[in-house]
Amino acid sequence: MFKKVHFIRFFSIFILLIQNDQIIAQKKELEKDKKVNLYVSMDNMRRNLENIFPYLFSEQDFKDQKNSKFILENLLAVAKGARSAENHARLKENIAAKINISILVDNLKRAEYSFKNNRKSSARYVLKSAIQSCIACHTAPSGSKNYLFKNDEKMFSKLTENEKIDYLYTTRQFTEAEKILIKRIDDFEKNNIPWVDMQKTLNYLAIYLVRVNPSAERGYEVFSKLANSMKVPKEGQQEISEWANSFKQWNLESKNHNSLSSKNLFTRIDSEIGLEPDESSLAYDPAFTINRMRYFSLIYSQLENKQVKSKETEAKSLYYLGIINNALEPFATLNIGDAYLKACVVVSPKSMEAKHCFHAFEESLKLQNSGSGGVFLLPEDLKELQYYKNLSGS
Repeated sequence: MFKKVHFIRFFSIFILLIQNDQIIAQKKELEKDKKVNLYVSMDNMRRNLENIFPYLFSEQDFKDQKNSKFILENLLAVAKGARSAENHARLKENIAAKINISILVDNLKRAEYSFKNNRKSSARYVLKSAIQSCIACHTAPSGSKNYLFKNDEKMFSKLTENEKIDYLYTTRQFTEAEKILIKRIDDFEKNNIPWVDMQKTLNYLAIYLVRVNPSAERGYEVFSKLANSMKVPKEGQQEISEWANSFKQWNLESKNHNSLSSKNLFTRIDSEIGLEPDESSLAYDPAFTINRMRYFSLIYSQLENKQVKSKETEAKSLYYLGIINNALEPFATLNIGDAYLKACVVVSPKSMEAKHCFHAFEESLKLQNSGSGGVFLLPEDLKELQYYKNLSGS
């Protein structure tokens, strides 16, 4: 017999189920809104960057007083978009992306301060450095999957070829960028392209073929073709040959089913670099460039996909991201590598990994601030070093 108490229980459960469905629906809607808002923030930043790009690569135009108001308005808008993106849950959950966006926000803050205080050369330099943060994220495996942006053709037509490549990488239009890069290599023999521009071409193409669209076979094909060119300067021939050989080795590994994976990644890196690397293993070396890019990409992917389960492994991952980045760009200022090293100390304070990360950060900071008169560190540099030294337990 269906009693009144049964009806009350049934009705209560029915109400709870409805409420639960509503909560789930609200959560889904909230996540949808967050996702949309992140893309909206990114697309707004893209539009404002489009406005700045024609001035960014010309110091004269960037410093011209008549352009100041327009540039500052767009710079402030980009900074606002970056802060909005930084607070998005998707970026907060991904420690590698979180570091990159925090560097972007910090650099945009510096650029804004310099621009407002009429230090426009400094603002321009820092803003160009900030764009490297965009490229660092957008060339990551997940960052390269979605085509989000399109060109403003009027703006795009005003850029030089080098500027177009920077812009296309910043806005994740890799297919378009690849066309320019490959054409440069195909036309190298007849077009008298300066070697310094070709070096940039090769570096961006290597990033594309290692991180964005991994292809050892394609890399070997492109770099071995250029290595045989008589127009390549003597100092460039060895570097290109080393890169070609690295792609060849990677291709052989793939064919022999011996490719790097999450299982053997740290074993390989520990043997090649280690937690106590000497100067030679950290120095820029063409023979290790492609492998280091591969290591960086695989570690980044593991952090991004939350495959790292312990704080110890997370700290070790950040350590290797830091020193590999610094080895690839040893004299870069506002270095992304240093940010990884500092994050490592924060993630696992007082640990062995934290001590290694602090030591690597200290050496990097000294390298960036050394000259003929020795090492010169500002008071704020010394204060920062002391903070991370204490946190690491060194």
